[in-house]
Amino acid sequence: DGIVCARHLSQAGYTVHLIVPRHPRPDNAFYIKLLEQARVCGVTLYVGITPSQYDPPSLTTPCLMIDALFGFSYKGGKGDIRAPYTEWVDLLHTVSTNKDPILAVDVPSGSRVDGEGTEECTYVPSAIISLTAPKPISTSLARECGVTHYLGGAFLPSPIGVKYGMPPTHTVYRHGTLVTLTPQGEVEWLEE
Repeated sequence: DGIVCARHLSQAGYTVHLIVPRHPRPDNAFYIKLLEQARVCGVTLYVGITPSQYDPPSLTTPCLMIDALFGFSYKGGKGDIRAPYTEWVDLLHTVSTNKDPILAVDVPSGSRVDGEGTEECTYVPSAIISLTAPKPISTSLARECGVTHYLGGAFLPSPIGVKYGMPPTHTVYRHGTLVTLTPQGEVEWLEE
C-alpha cells in the first residue's frame, strides 16, 4: 500500500520520499518492480537505511508522514518488532509525540491489529485510512483518542458490506461518530 500511495502522490505533483528499511529479497520480483515503478514516477527511494542515515532536504512546505511500514497481516505487538523496523517505529512514536502529522495505513505500525484498547498501540497517529474494513485497534483509537479514521470501502461489493454490517462507502469516523457522504454529496452524521 505504501509504495502505491507514494507513486500516486508523486504523480499528483507532491515531493515523495519512500523509505524501505531493508533491501528486498532478490527472488521477490513483484516487490522490486513496484519499487522501480515508484522510482520511474519520481519517488525518491531510500532502501536499507536507518533513521540516522535519512537526511531529507529542508522542507519549505508542510510535511506528512504516511506509515505503511507493516501490512494489516502483521500479527505481533509492540514487543515483537525486529530490526531494522524497531528504529523506524521508535521514530514514528517520536514524531507523533511532537504532534507532527502521521497518516497510518490500517493501523499504526507494530500495533496489534486485533487489539481492543489503545495500550496495544505503538503510537497515536493523526489519522488512519483503511481501504476496506476498520481494524479493531483503529476503531479503539477513533473512540478513545479522537483519531480521525477514513474508511474507503470502495473495494467491498455492497452485498458483502451488508452481510457483515459494514458502513457504506466514503465514510469517516470522527471522535467515535460515523460520518457518511450520501450519493448526493450531503453529509450524514450517524452515532455508532
